[in-house]
Amino acid sequence: MLHLLAAVIAVAAAAASTALAAGPRETPVSPASTTAGVATLELLDPVAWTGRSVPTGNGVHFTLCNRGPLGPCSLGRGAVAARRQAFELALATLRETAADLVVVGLPQSPTRHALLVFERDVLDDPLDPLEATAERIYAMGALVRYSDEDDSLVLVRLRPWPAAQPGR
Repeated sequence: MLHLLAAVIAVAAAAASTALAAGPRETPVSPASTTAGVATLELLDPVAWTGRSVPTGNGVHFTLCNRGPLGPCSLGRGAVAARRQAFELALATLRETAADLVVVGLPQSPTRHALLVFERDVLDDPLDPLEATAERIYAMGALVRYSDEDDSLVLVRLRPWPAAQPGR
């Protein structure tokens, strides 16, 4: 696990240096952290009435726009760029490490985050970043007890609004 975390930190550092080289419009990224303490993600889709449990043992977590509790930010109009950045960060992490799961937090307000959840299946087909992230964005529901040492994080899938029709 320590080797995985070291490799992910290297990927994040490379992504951050690339982001800095790309220009000031990129969103800052937190250092990588393990998903320790959370045994599973319980992914729920209330529209399809489905759910599944995803083990987090080999997972990595990042937060975009991480300025700490005293300097929180909301992505606002930069949400599309942040979703693209999260997608690229997840792809790089999954390609260059043994991680099976990448979770990227997107701040919505000083106290709320949406989470993008990427598994290895994202590597199977070339995807459009916005299409890929639209299918993988979740709101935090609750933290529930899994065992004496670990918890499960319940996430509820968010569905993007359909594109506005012209003239409506």
